[in-house]
Amino acid sequence: MVPQQHLILSWVLSNLNYDKRRDRIVTTICGVVPDFDGLGVILDKIRGDGTYNYYFLWHHKAGHNILVFFILGIITYFICKRKILPVFVGAIAFLTHIFLDLAGSGGPDGSVWAMWPLWPFSEYRVSVSWQWSLNDWRNTLITAVFVVIMIIIAAKKRRSFLEVFSRRFDRYCINIVEGIIKRKNT
Repeated sequence: MVPQQHLILSWVLSNLNYDKRRDRIVTTICGVVPDFDGLGVILDKIRGDGTYNYYFLWHHKAGHNILVFFILGIITYFICKRKILPVFVGAIAFLTHIFLDLAGSGGPDGSVWAMWPLWPFSEYRVSVSWQWSLNDWRNTLITAVFVVIMIIIAAKKRRSFLEVFSRRFDRYCINIVEGIIKRKNT
């Protein structure tokens, strides 16, 4: 899955039990952070000569592992004022990210993308033969279901995933959703 999909899924998970924006943001970030290792694509574009492929060497390796998992847990614990629930939900968001990448990040040509869950301690790789491609209908369906849940949360709790970036963007989005609801009711 792509980072935007992980953002939506993680934000929906973060809304299960939280009223505090800070806790929702931190646990949402836990579900997106593994993809920081995909930033190598920017270096690849800048260099452009194809001599070193940072993206394919580091994506699903540097951020999708047990070390990052534990570091995020510790950071979440302290940022969220020593509460266990945000750590637990952040862990679920992180592990959901890992599972969905393992299941749904294959190439359109049928190539399978592995992960290194024990890196940097081991080069042990994990992959599954049943991995579907990134553009598969299953990724689309999963995203559609979570977008619907996201809209329901926006309508009922008056907040959106944009709160991760800005209160102003969030308020703007909620005003749009409320305007649509009011128009339907008149």
